[in-house]
Amino acid sequence: MRKLEIFLAFLLVAVMIFAAGCSAKIETHDVSEYKKTLEYKDGFKVMMITDIHISRLTNLEELTIYLTHNINEEKPDLIVLNGDNFFDATKSSVDYLFKLIDSFETSWVYLQGNHDHQGLFEPGYPDETASRMKYSLNVDYPNDGIDGTQNFYVDLMDGNDLVYRLFMIDGGSYTRLNAVKYTYQQIGDSQLSHIEKVQSQETDDSYTSLAFFHIPLQEYADAYAGYVEGKYAGKGENREENYPSAFNSNQFNRLKNAGIRGIFCGHDHINDSIVDYEGVIVGYGVKGTREIYHDEDMMGYLLITLTGEEFSIDNCQSVFVDYDSVVEGK
Repeated sequence: MRKLEIFLAFLLVAVMIFAAGCSAKIETHDVSEYKKTLEYKDGFKVMMITDIHISRLTNLEELTIYLTHNINEEKPDLIVLNGDNFFDATKSSVDYLFKLIDSFETSWVYLQGNHDHQGLFEPGYPDETASRMKYSLNVDYPNDGIDGTQNFYVDLMDGNDLVYRLFMIDGGSYTRLNAVKYTYQQIGDSQLSHIEKVQSQETDDSYTSLAFFHIPLQEYADAYAGYVEGKYAGKGENREENYPSAFNSNQFNRLKNAGIRGIFCGHDHINDSIVDYEGVIVGYGVKGTREIYHDEDMMGYLLITLTGEEFSIDNCQSVFVDYDSVVEGK
């Protein structure tokens, strides 16, 4: 049902081509201008919610109860909305979700996926709206010469010491494969160079770096195959083929060589494997809601708990509760 909605993809690419034709002067920024900081504490919780897929048909009352229950249950220190938050949505849908997330008064970030711009609004609306919210950490400089709209990072500081660095990356949307077929984009060379430049600024490499983006890399398939064969340690299950970026331009090795020790994606709704692959954790976040296709027993959120130099990763299953009982206080 899901993979490449040709018509919508065509519209999206057409908009991208038009936007590319409207040239603008490149404005460079120091890497420090892409940085946000949060105070680190032992047991810092990152809650990644992916593939929410709010549409014009979504029951927002039910969704609100569900997300509120999960967020209040975990009390995270940072919420990462990791792509495909919207699909055939409206401006009011975007406003609703971001106001809801902001109401928890917890730091959060919005990352786009391949469906987020497929709605009744201009392509930049979700990113621009997220950047204006009080507790959002989003940073975007539209004409900076770096591919994508999310290329910022969050430093977790213990006093003057950097303990964790969390890269937030726009993993792309659709791209033309040939004259009639479209496929998934990949992290661009300019984005990888940006990450490498950020990392090169640090003289002390004792901190741990993690990365978040929506569309998985091609190495996810190799990692899971090795896990099934007993070659790599891991957990979880993939129930569908992975649908990665179409082109492998050495993204994994460049991220690894830049010191990234964990990569977390969404996109494939019924995959939740987490594998230690060549010294890098490559993990799927379980699907956030039951919108579009899903398995009821593979739905919830990814929780990453940071403790010193170690971090634990768990996909937390959550089910839609009896809404009438919740509303009535039973």
